[in-house]
Amino acid sequence: MFGKNTSCIGVATNKTLHLLHLIFKWIDHGKIIQSYPGKTNWNAIDPNIIADEKGNAWMTFGSFWDGLKQVKLKKDRLYIDGDSISLPTIASRKKNVF
Repeated sequence: MFGKNTSCIGVATNKTLHLLHLIFKWIDHGKIIQSYPGKTNWNAIDPNIIADEKGNAWMTFGSFWDGLKQVKLKKDRLYIDGDSISLPTIASRKKNVF
C-alpha cells in the first residue's frame, strides 16, 4: 500500500535458469526481511546483493522512508545476520542541518 511501510523481501532459488532442464525448479525460501509500521523507518524494496573481498554477502535495499539500508546476510544468503529493526542508513535524501 502506498504511503505505508508494510513490505518485505523474499528469496527464491533455482539450480538452473534453463526452462527445459530436468532440475529446473524454483524453491521459495520465504521472507528475508520485513518492515513493520510504527517499528521500522524503512521499506523493504528493490534489493541488491553484493559480496565483499572476504565473500561476505551484503543486501542493500531501497526505502521511500529513510533512504538506502544495508544488512549482512548469513553464509547461505537466505537470512539476515543480525537485527532487522535498527539498520544503518547508508544513503539518504535528507539534508543535514548544522
